[in-house]
Formats: sequence, structure tokens, C-alpha cells
Amino acid sequence: MKYGRDKIVAEFFCEEIFTRYGVPIEIITDQGAQFTSTLITTLVNEYNIRHRKSTPYHPQVNGLVEVTNRELEAILTNAVALHKKDWSNRLPEAIWAYITTWKTTTGFTNFEMMYEKLAMMPIKFEHKNLRTTLQLNMNLSEAQRD
Repeated sequence: MKYGRDKIVAEFFCEEIFTRYGVPIEIITDQGAQFTSTLITTLVNEYNIRHRKSTPYHPQVNGLVEVTNRELEAILTNAVALHKKDWSNRLPEAIWAYITTWKTTTGFTNFEMMYEKLAMMPIKFEHKNLRTTLQLNMNLSEAQRD
């Protein structure tokens, strides 16, 4: 394996995923060598993680990833400096924006779905929005007039 990418992936799983979110029941990866190595196979077996591998012929899995990537790209495009070379420095902020943005399809943020509570935000919004209107059982047409 070139550059020990499987070791980097294993360390990432242990240090960034398992310690922050717990051990997942299942992971879905592509069939890259860094995900199919003996090291990763041993890791997922040791933690009893079901390892599913996507294929180019499974558009449902790849489609969800593409939608997420497209949304993150849009956030980064709006957040990076003029020369667009500092995007990697802005990635944590973009991910935070993505996971704390309310999704109309679920009615929740990704943060709420993962932690079953609202994210603590350092600011308060003064404007009315659809979500607040619905949560407070307000009349939507009346809220739109204000």
C-alpha cells in the first residue's frame, strides 16, 4: 500500500470517529485499497462493524455522497477568500454549517438527528423563519407578512 494510506484511515477511524461518535454499526466506503486492506478488515472485524462497499453501479449510495459534496462545495465557494486557496482551512466551518442547517426532507438538522438535541449556537437570529413558525404553531401567512 503506497504511503500507508490504510494506516492513516485506521487512525482516522479510531481518533476522529470512534472517540467522538462511538463505534458505528456499519460503514460504507468505496472499494479503494485503503478501505479493503488487511488492516481495515481487521479493524472492522475487531469492533464488529459491518463494512459495506459501494460500487459505481449503485447510484443510491454514490448519489447521497454527491449531494453532500455538492452542498459542501457550495458552502466553501461562499466562504473562501478571493484566491480560493484557503478552502482546506475553512472545511471544519463548512462541515459545521452543513450539519447545523435544517433539512426540509427530514425536518431536522443532521446534528439533531445524530445527537437528539439542538446545536448550541453562539448567536441568536432576529428574523422569523419557517421552522420557528411551525414550532410555535404560528399562522404561516401571518408570519410572512411581518
